[in-house]
Amino acid sequence: MTPLAAHEAFANMPPAEARALLPPELVIETPESIDVTPALLVAAVIVSGRLGDCQDVPDLIEAVEHFRTLLSAGIASLDEWAEEAEEVVDQVIRWGDRMTMQAQAN
Repeated sequence: MTPLAAHEAFANMPPAEARALLPPELVIETPESIDVTPALLVAAVIVSGRLGDCQDVPDLIEAVEHFRTLLSAGIASLDEWAEEAEEVVDQVIRWGDRMTMQAQAN
């Protein structure tokens, strides 16, 4: 699965269900109109090392759970997760820009 496909899968989940997958101690401060939950979840899957093995939403959820285990064991770090999340957000923005340019060209 690609990061964009994973982002779409998480974005299509009910928001409360998606947020419940995040570590409970996590505090996210963003403008109200921006939901970074899908990007954070994709980043968690990437850090877990299981993105390439994911075929569907249950696989993604299992990878997030594995990430939470790695995080609590100190194997994965919040910094690594934040860096991946920024990369995911950048990919989504670039994809959106390409789609907008294509739509304007047609």
